[in-house]
Amino acid sequence: MSLFLDLLDTDERLFRVRLDREAGCYFDVNYSRTRNSFVNNLLDNTYTFDVTCFDNDGREVGDIYFDMIDTHAMYIEDVEVIEKHRHKGYGAQMLRLVECVAREMNMKRVEGLFVPQNIEKAKLFYFANGYKLVKRNSGVHISKSIKESASLPTIIVEEVNLIKERCELN
Repeated sequence: MSLFLDLLDTDERLFRVRLDREAGCYFDVNYSRTRNSFVNNLLDNTYTFDVTCFDNDGREVGDIYFDMIDTHAMYIEDVEVIEKHRHKGYGAQMLRLVECVAREMNMKRVEGLFVPQNIEKAKLFYFANGYKLVKRNSGVHISKSIKESASLPTIIVEEVNLIKERCELN
């Protein structure tokens, strides 16, 4: 089991990670573990991740929100890169982070609802990152098999005490 997964079993709810072999940014990962009667019928635990991406100078460049939809898939709720930071690879690194988390949790795929404001640019972005468009009853979705992502980087945990630091600053 990785240090990343170990952190999901602790009371720490916010930690900083990087992806090895990836330069240019780091991520603050804030997660919550939920339990309710509906979810417990499917999963013992489910995780919701709210991840902020920063450049190496500490400037926020974007956010990605994702969660478990079942024991086989991570689901991207939203990915957003601040306009002045677009076309620099941050969106792709955020997608790779989701894929790495899914792989570490032994999931088979990453999915998400495809509701772009600019359809052609969004299609090119997802296609360039190995995603396919899949039509379902609930609309058009993006989907990528994790086995197609065999060369994913490893998640490197840099800090686990961000909550304490932020509390001390307030």
